[in-house]
Amino acid sequence: MRVSKCWPIVILLTGLGSCIDPFTPDISESKDLLVVSGNISDQPGEHFLSVSRSAPFNSPKFLPVTGCVVRVEDEEGKGFTYTEKKAGEYSVLLNKPFLGLKKSYKLLIYTPDGEEYQSDFDPMLPCPPIEKLYFESETQATEDPDISIQGIRFYIDVKGEENESGSFLWKLEQTYKYHAIYSIQYFWDDVTLTEYDPPIDSLHWCYLTGPINELYTASSKYLVANELQHYPLTFVSANTPRLLYRYSLLVSQYSLSEEAYIYWEKAKSKLSETGGLYETQPASSSGNIHNVHDENEQVLGFFYASQVTETRINLKNDFDFSIQNYTCRLDTITNLREQLGGNNLVYMISLNEDGSGPPYGMSDPGCFDCTARGGTTTIPDFWKEND
Repeated sequence: MRVSKCWPIVILLTGLGSCIDPFTPDISESKDLLVVSGNISDQPGEHFLSVSRSAPFNSPKFLPVTGCVVRVEDEEGKGFTYTEKKAGEYSVLLNKPFLGLKKSYKLLIYTPDGEEYQSDFDPMLPCPPIEKLYFESETQATEDPDISIQGIRFYIDVKGEENESGSFLWKLEQTYKYHAIYSIQYFWDDVTLTEYDPPIDSLHWCYLTGPINELYTASSKYLVANELQHYPLTFVSANTPRLLYRYSLLVSQYSLSEEAYIYWEKAKSKLSETGGLYETQPASSSGNIHNVHDENEQVLGFFYASQVTETRINLKNDFDFSIQNYTCRLDTITNLREQLGGNNLVYMISLNEDGSGPPYGMSDPGCFDCTARGGTTTIPDFWKEND
């Protein structure tokens, strides 16, 4: 059974180089703020949380806080203590009796330097199901009026009852099928050239699963009914091979309290704001976690409780637009020892007109071994190939 996970918001900072002196903005920032990222859901099993320190603006990285005692409690004081799995990353196994709708939960953190932190209580509100998950073809304009980007946009419809939460956070996980461009005909280990006849195809097809690092929130608070229609989610471009064969999207919908919704709305706004060359970091938003002994200390992050509902959509390529595959450039190899000296993991194909022997063609490992692009040859349990 799937459980809640901590999905960090990723900010990409682009370094610019030129023949003039670089511009470094004068940014006033606080140092070494505690950063807490995590939540619990109604799904029994393992739940995750991270404790770290804020990094300098111009050097973003994860700075773990190790050796903390971390505990989650309900209003009656019943609770469970987390275990540190690796530096700064903590997990806890929560059972079904502890996880209840309309119960409230808080987080307690005791750091090795003697500081004590607590979150406000956050209620676990009922979450309505996703009524419909679907997609539509979309063409996006670019800065060049002669160039546009084709792809698909996913949408959801939600219809809830009055007693169910009307504020939501959505987390998305995609899986797609892809293949290496070439089968492995030759393997060079810096000593021996091994020929495979027929070429190896066991590393040809892969499945890649991972989160979509985009933030989606919405609320029906000011609407007539607790309903959301045609709410837009992620856009999948045809300029990548994700849609080339089959694609699967899992949407997890989290119920939010009003306080949690306000926090994530601010985070989403800051993620989309642009300040010249740089974007404002969502981590600068204070949440519901406080130093018990120092009310003036700023702590980043929001601990929240949610019921989760999920739905998945599977689709295949029968779109009316072309989809770009990986491109691989072959380098011609005529003398193995001179051109490949020191390289002991080289896949190749023959470029000979007869289909065997030199000259050979080599390229990036991912052009021959699909797992080198991050995927796995194991077919996911939920995968549907023939429908």
